[in-house]
Amino acid sequence: MHGLALLWSYMPHAFDVQCGKMNTPLYTFLNDKEKIKKKMEMFGSVDSQSGLRKILKVMTGTQGVSNFRPTAAQAIYEKFLPDGGTTWDMSGGYGGRLLGAIKTHINYIATEPAKET
Repeated sequence: MHGLALLWSYMPHAFDVQCGKMNTPLYTFLNDKEKIKKKMEMFGSVDSQSGLRKILKVMTGTQGVSNFRPTAAQAIYEKFLPDGGTTWDMSGGYGGRLLGAIKTHINYIATEPAKET
């Protein structure tokens, strides 16, 4: 979806990032297998890796990080920056805005406070 699969492949640690006091998707995967199976049956998700990742993000008490859609970033850059313009992303995140910048003719600079990313 919009280049996100490519980005997530470079950020496997994202499933173990805690959001507030919620469980991480990895924690839920390792500790609530029966609940996951029931939720997959309830939603009619096929037994696939993609279906499992989706279910892990909607489990009660679990929250996963999100990513900026590269196509949305590209549209924003094209609307608000001239060709050759520069943007500074002070929290580069999981690469959504970077991938959007690659599709445009701008200079993209990112800093990131998270060591893993």
